[in-house]
Amino acid sequence: MVNTDILEHVENPIEVIAIYNKCLKKGGMLISHWNFTPCIKCHLPKHFHFRYTFNKIVPLLGFTKKIKNERHGHYFLKVKNITKEDLNNAYKKEKISKLFYPLNEIIEETKRMIVIILKKLAMYDLVKRVIRK
Repeated sequence: MVNTDILEHVENPIEVIAIYNKCLKKGGMLISHWNFTPCIKCHLPKHFHFRYTFNKIVPLLGFTKKIKNERHGHYFLKVKNITKEDLNNAYKKEKISKLFYPLNEIIEETKRMIVIILKKLAMYDLVKRVIRK
């Protein structure tokens, strides 16, 4: 099953993944890509918190990460049928995600500011090389 750039537009992305689980047999693959960012107006702002967490929520819904390739989509293998408890756990993680989203935004903004400062001081490349080592 392929799902590309849909989840950021629907009212309940967790429910959609649960439906996909019901549609697939065990061993079936879900290939999905999402963009929970404010890059265009039709993305639902209430889902921006999923930017950091949705790939951690999908496994709670009966899938395992098959191929780790964040740039070109997410590849999940269905490993089990979900239960009501699995669905409840996914919604609990969503609540936590919403709670911590403002903190993530502060961290991201801080990182952007540090990069700007380091570039102005002509130290960005040096720091980047040191961090990689």
